[in-house]
Amino acid sequence: MKYTCPYCGKKSYSFLAKMFAGNMNASGRACPECGRHSVHGLDSTIFSTALMLAVFIYLVVCIKRGQFNYLFCIGLFAGAYFISRLADGLFFKLAKNNRIDVS
Repeated sequence: MKYTCPYCGKKSYSFLAKMFAGNMNASGRACPECGRHSVHGLDSTIFSTALMLAVFIYLVVCIKRGQFNYLFCIGLFAGAYFISRLADGLFFKLAKNNRIDVS
């Protein structure tokens, strides 16, 4: 399945390219057709930030209780990152990049 580029309107992005396009502060992925860089919009950035904040708060609570495990911490952050990227690929649309240093 291909996804639409917000610049040229052609279905040129694969699922993996859309999944790892990045948030608004990233440089984004270049469209194979027009070469312009697309990113995920504000809704994706808010979701990723809220998810990582929830994981961070949970880990702080675990540390306070004395239930801290390094391997669990790494796994939890890796899982949250993967869920965030998967949500980008499945639910959030690509948007135009607002950075001036990227065309």
